[in-house]
Amino acid sequence: MHPIFNALKEISLTVIYHLLGFAADSIDDSLAFFSPIKRPDSNNKISDIDDWTDEKIMRELKSLVRNGQPALSGNRVRLLTPNTVLKLELAHGHSTQSTQSIEGTGLSLVFEKTMIPVSRLRRVLRPNMERFVVVMDFVRGTLLSDAWPTLSIFKKIRIAFILRRYIRELRQKATASPTTPPGPATSEPAICFAPSIFGSKRERRGPFQTANELSAFLYEMRRKAGKHFSSVWLKEGWDDTQPLVFSHLDLVPRNIILGTDGQVWVIDWGFSGYYPPWFEYVAMKRQARSEREIEGVSFDYWEILIPFICGPFFREERWYHSMAAGLIAVCQWMEYGEEEIGNLGPQADFPVHEGILNYRGENTVAVALWSMMPNITVSPMLSLAVDGVFNGGVGRIRTNNPV
Repeated sequence: MHPIFNALKEISLTVIYHLLGFAADSIDDSLAFFSPIKRPDSNNKISDIDDWTDEKIMRELKSLVRNGQPALSGNRVRLLTPNTVLKLELAHGHSTQSTQSIEGTGLSLVFEKTMIPVSRLRRVLRPNMERFVVVMDFVRGTLLSDAWPTLSIFKKIRIAFILRRYIRELRQKATASPTTPPGPATSEPAICFAPSIFGSKRERRGPFQTANELSAFLYEMRRKAGKHFSSVWLKEGWDDTQPLVFSHLDLVPRNIILGTDGQVWVIDWGFSGYYPPWFEYVAMKRQARSEREIEGVSFDYWEILIPFICGPFFREERWYHSMAAGLIAVCQWMEYGEEEIGNLGPQADFPVHEGILNYRGENTVAVALWSMMPNITVSPMLSLAVDGVFNGGVGRIRTNNPV
């Protein structure tokens, strides 16, 4: 499609989403005036582990694992009591002296500053330097990812309406001060753990002391990626004068619960932190596209509703994709816009360490390529080039399955 038509389409969609958002916000504010939003009743109840010691919680956890109690999510969340769960959180780049978890600080901040239904934080333990144990209330209900296919279009729109309200609350009531560092809401600058933004292989960046440092880092990544894109991309940018806002950065259907109490709950705040407003939008778009194209999981209308939920950050998304090549790590999968992947050129040289490469035996190198756009055939010409062999013991290296 001609660039002019693309621009007109984007402008039209931006206007439409802004008008829909304005109408939704006006209706929501009117309803809240006559019927103020209240905190879920379960958040005000006394926890059944309030009188437990930390040692007792850890003994119960070990007992659950030893007795083979199935986890509720992966291998990280377990039911501690009928009303309480605990979650194991890896200390992603935390200072060894820190006693704050990303999940714990995120839950506390959202509970204190907003009316968003979140699991009530009860305790945070750190049994060792590798992990935290986050103890919180158990939310009864159905995951939105399970319920979505059975919901009517009107119920889907209602949920999008509610999620938009939550995003508005975060941006209005949990805005960072000028001195707040980007990243987790911990008391000191921390590693920014955001795979949906920084990628799946080098998902940890920072810590950044100020918003200007984060902005400078992103623009430096854009500069490194600049040679792969036309001059049009170089003129694009994003408004880095806006204050950072508290963001979830993992807002997908599997992290939303339709509670038995009628509330829409948001769980899993392990990637949360203070980031530019458009990060939430880009994270939701990337995760939705990844699940659809890589995992084969899609939810009707979800991607259409994302600009309504978070705001139509189309320009910022385009700029992000122009910058993403600068974030590439070895073997990292990234998303690129149409025709961009062909311009990236060869991967930069890098050492392959023992454990990834067998220094004293045979190794197989596999390459998988696919198009992120429909109806495009990938027909690359590939070759394996070895610049040098060091420290001996490898023997002759050759390709046995050239493309």
